[in-house]
Amino acid sequence: MSKKSFLENIAGYILLAAAGVFFIVIWNPFQLAIYSLFTGAVIFLIFYIRQPEKQPLSKHHLRRYLFYTGVTYFLVVVLYSLSPYLRLKEFQWTHPGYHTVQGEVAVSGYGVYKQRSNLYGFVNVDYSYQVNGHRYQQHQKEVLKFYSFPIFSNTKTEYLSGQVARRFSRLQQQESYVIMVNDRQPDRSRFFSSAEAFYWSGSALKNFLAGILFMIIIFAMIGLFAFLFRNYKTGKS
Repeated sequence: MSKKSFLENIAGYILLAAAGVFFIVIWNPFQLAIYSLFTGAVIFLIFYIRQPEKQPLSKHHLRRYLFYTGVTYFLVVVLYSLSPYLRLKEFQWTHPGYHTVQGEVAVSGYGVYKQRSNLYGFVNVDYSYQVNGHRYQQHQKEVLKFYSFPIFSNTKTEYLSGQVARRFSRLQQQESYVIMVNDRQPDRSRFFSSAEAFYWSGSALKNFLAGILFMIIIFAMIGLFAFLFRNYKTGKS
């Protein structure tokens, strides 16, 4: 292997590791990667055991396992993003020391986040609950999001804040929010805006697909202009 190829491989590994850290540790909960690693191993073992002729484990098998894990991780992230109910249940499964309590909720403010492809409205809440005669006041940021797409929808702050306000007001009226409190430390809690099975407008998947669609439209427009310009030059000649 030449020195140039070696350096290119090292750079590729560093870029892959950085992307993995961003998507697995920063952008998404780390435990989703653990679930995917375990599920990928189960899928790999099922296919490996069912093979008529067993072959020694090799790099080929490692690549298959990583492929199963990657596909599983993508599906898990998509489902986790789309389902508030799944996020609530995952928290309950991984935090057995928490229980549900009744409480009061008030909006502390609405806001809009704008940074490149990220565009969404959100709500911050103040909530209170009582445990063993003591009342606790808590604050949680961005408990509900509404993603928007800058071409096909109104991106004004008033529009995004209004969408979140209407939705959260409905959730408050239905009292569909959930407050989870630590049994041993009642001052530690977690607020979930709803336990709905599906919420498309607040999912990262909608934001991701909107970004992909935006890029497709840009490239399509560039291709159309290039096609029209070429026909124009041909017609003149």
